[in-house]
Amino acid sequence: MEFTFLSAFSIVESHTFPQRTVLRERSTQSLQLPFISAVFLVTVQWSLYGHLAGDAFVCYPNAAAAAVAAAQLGLFCVYPTSEAPPPQTSSDSLPLLQRAEGGSAVV
Repeated sequence: MEFTFLSAFSIVESHTFPQRTVLRERSTQSLQLPFISAVFLVTVQWSLYGHLAGDAFVCYPNAAAAAVAAAQLGLFCVYPTSEAPPPQTSSDSLPLLQRAEGGSAVV
């Protein structure tokens, strides 16, 4: 049972390794929402099946994988996907022609 648990956990965790990046950058841009959502739904279904069938080898590894996927989905609530940083508005970012004319940048 330990091997089954570890293999199910490693499969789920290996595809979503960028969690450290999410915590460092405070953005879920590096995570794949569709994949994590699918993993969560499938592992919940298999865990439910294992529970109803009384099969611990199916139930527990999938329940652990569903918990990991749920934690990853929670990251999308805490750290939304960030967009590109806003453009700079300092005079250094103005085109040369506009700086020479004394104009302002139009975005």
